[in-house]
Amino acid sequence: MIDFANNNYQSNQRNTKGQTKRVFLITLIFILGGLSLVIADHAGHDLQAERVATNLR
Repeated sequence: MIDFANNNYQSNQRNTKGQTKRVFLITLIFILGGLSLVIADHAGHDLQAERVATNLR
């Protein structure tokens, strides 16, 4: 039991760097994707408001 726990800990130590890098990149992609959606949504609202203002004149 102790050997199994020790081996499991060692394998986790080896894998930590690659896994941390992968999780960081995935998180970064989600943040940038969400940010681009917010920016696109904001630009769409501005464009729609501009069209409405133009049509009302």
